[in-house]
Amino acid sequence: MFAYEMFWRRGLLWNMIQGGVITGLGFGLLWFATEGSWDIGMSVTGVCVGVFLAFTRWRSWPAAKSWRPAQRAAIARSVHRGEAPEDPRLAPGVLDFAAAIRRNMQRLRDRRGPVLLLASIIIGVAIVTSVAESSREAAGVAACAALWALDVLVWTPRYFRRTLERASLAETAAQRQLRTQQDEQPLPAR
Repeated sequence: MFAYEMFWRRGLLWNMIQGGVITGLGFGLLWFATEGSWDIGMSVTGVCVGVFLAFTRWRSWPAAKSWRPAQRAAIARSVHRGEAPEDPRLAPGVLDFAAAIRRNMQRLRDRRGPVLLLASIIIGVAIVTSVAESSREAAGVAACAALWALDVLVWTPRYFRRTLERASLAETAAQRQLRTQQDEQPLPAR
C-alpha cells in the first residue's frame, strides 16, 4: 500500500497527527544533525508544518468527505496509477480527484518563483555559514541546500509531469467507464 492510499484511508485528524509527528521528528533530527543538540522549537515548527500540509491536502479535495475511507483510497490509487477504478461507481470520484490534482499542481507551479528565491537564499546562507561557522554546520546546511535544489529543479518537475499524465489517463478511463455505464442502461419504457 502506498503512502497516498494510507493517507486517504484515514480521516483528517489522524492525518494531521501523523503528518505533524513525522515532520516534527524530521525537523528535529535535521536540527540535531547540523547543530548537535535537540531543539524543541524546530520540532514544534515541524509539527505545525505537518499539520498544515495534511489540512491543505484534505481541503484540496472537498468531495473526499462524501466517500468512505476504502473508496477514497481506491480513487487515489486509480488516479495515481492512471487507470480506471476497479469499481465503476467510483468513476465520478476519480474525475473529481483528478481535477483536484490538476488544480493543486497549477497552484504549486504558480508558487515556483518564491520557492526558487527561498532556495537561493538558503544556498547563500550555506555559503556564509561555511565561512563563518563550524564545518559541521556548514556541511549540514550545504547538504540541505543541495537536496532542496535537486528537489526544486529536478525531482519536483518530474513528479509534476508524471502526476499530471497519470491523472489525465485516469480521467480519460473514468469518462470512458461512465459512457459505457450510460450506454448499458436500458431506455425507459414509453
